[in-house]
Amino acid sequence: MAGKSLKRLRRLYRSSFGDKITLDHLIPKSRIPKSQKSFKNDEFNIFPFEQNRHEAWHSLFWNMTIFEIWESLDQIHNLIFRFRQEKICPVWLNVCRVENETVQNIVIFEEKKTRLLTELFQTNYLQKKWLHCFKGKDIKAARNFLKYKMFFMIFGRKMADRKYLLSDDNFQKMILQAASRPIRKRTILYCFGSEAISLSGAKIIFNEVMSDISRR
Repeated sequence: MAGKSLKRLRRLYRSSFGDKITLDHLIPKSRIPKSQKSFKNDEFNIFPFEQNRHEAWHSLFWNMTIFEIWESLDQIHNLIFRFRQEKICPVWLNVCRVENETVQNIVIFEEKKTRLLTELFQTNYLQKKWLHCFKGKDIKAARNFLKYKMFFMIFGRKMADRKYLLSDDNFQKMILQAASRPIRKRTILYCFGSEAISLSGAKIIFNEVMSDISRR
């Protein structure tokens, strides 16, 4: 997405979700391989995030992808809320890396990663960041928020047009389009539990998640 298109998307999302949002990359730009570089600023890789929550998100997850966070969420939640230690090491950040960077930038990144993985963080600090991100410590609520973020990878800017998504034809068309792109296809499995889910089943899950998000 060109710069002007990204600005238009920002204006659309601010008019729909509030002036305090910033644009978050669901797959960080530093994680996009060269073969898929056009996806960096694609509307289906952009999520309208409240600025403060966005900062808390990256404090917890650094440059993890939305998929890596989904797969590690239970482990991260257990370490932060059930490990019962005053300080913990954020071992989940071990998956972080960069793609297509200069040797110098890779070295800088790996040095920072080593520091993060050898540092102990106050559990209270990490708990506060989690609560800021997910507006509660309930793991189901956190999963629903991840699904909500991934809906933007399926429906893109149409998430700001709920009337459009009320149409079964439009809803199904967007899912089929997402399924045709490997980088987006995984969201269907994570959000709906199956790539072969029925339209009615997908809409039930979508509405349940949206209802939960609206209450928080």
